[in-house]
Amino acid sequence: MNSRIRAGFSLPAVLAVVGVVTLIFLVAITALASLTEEAASARARVRFAQTVLTAEARIAYLATTESIGSTGFQLGAPRLSPDYEVLETSVRTPPGGEVRLDGRPYRLETDHPVTVRLQDQAGLINVARLPFDSQARLFRALGVPEARIAALSARLTDYVDTDDLSTTNGAESGYPGGRGNPPNRPLRRVSELLSVLGMRDVVDGPRWRALRPNLVVDSTQLGFNINTMTPTTMEILWGLTPRAAERIVEVRRDQPFVNTLDFDALSGVGPINDGESLYLFPARSFVYEIADTRSPWVYRGRITLAPFDPERPFWVDQIEQTEAPGRAVLQATDAAVFPYSAR
Repeated sequence: MNSRIRAGFSLPAVLAVVGVVTLIFLVAITALASLTEEAASARARVRFAQTVLTAEARIAYLATTESIGSTGFQLGAPRLSPDYEVLETSVRTPPGGEVRLDGRPYRLETDHPVTVRLQDQAGLINVARLPFDSQARLFRALGVPEARIAALSARLTDYVDTDDLSTTNGAESGYPGGRGNPPNRPLRRVSELLSVLGMRDVVDGPRWRALRPNLVVDSTQLGFNINTMTPTTMEILWGLTPRAAERIVEVRRDQPFVNTLDFDALSGVGPINDGESLYLFPARSFVYEIADTRSPWVYRGRITLAPFDPERPFWVDQIEQTEAPGRAVLQATDAAVFPYSAR
């Protein structure tokens, strides 16, 4: 009798042991899958970093060895000495001829599709030096309600000025939540615009991401280059219609502007040249964007040239890496080949 009872109770014990062992295996498998996913993510980041560093080196080489024309880098053109004397007497004409600084894509020749976009900084919306009307158009494009524009403009002024004096609707009285007063210095990065009191609450995320490639911050830059300016920049700065901005891009594609009067005539908003703010030549700084099909990230940076500085002919800053969710196959097949890809 007792032996039958002991034998009957052995099945639940076996099931319990099997359940515990199964649970251990499931936990082990889940942990292994998580480690595998983390390892794959780490490998992807390393691959992307390698791609970025390679592309960045080629961009720096291009920028420091080629001459700059009105619309971009003139491959093989004569270069100037510090005394502005031509160092070369013959002009080479390598394939490609020119790398434009207007944001068009170039394809790097690697084992997978990689695109590089170069953009003259003077062709972008300089958030650090915007008059109120342009600032208001930028805020509207970012989804800021009309009733909040004046207050946010005043808070931005308080954020970047060098004093502690309050302005109407300003922010010198201190940020809520113990965040203290504004830093009272120029913006250092484009993303810092969202740190202005109340800005993050009203800016539309998708609109911000769409406009982000057209924004730059540089308190030392005074003007804009009409030969490299993006259509979005023209719309924000002067209120041009999208069609008028595209028309300007079409006209300068084959023949860059040689004076500002032609630009005024095409703008559709009347004379906008103040004699100082419009350039026909790139600035000393340009931004670049690197992306590939294997990684869900976009890498941006800025190169500033100092060609007559023997110790530091260029420097790189304002580096950021952001996610590009939902990006499909990168369209790099129709892009021109970026020079020095085989080096």
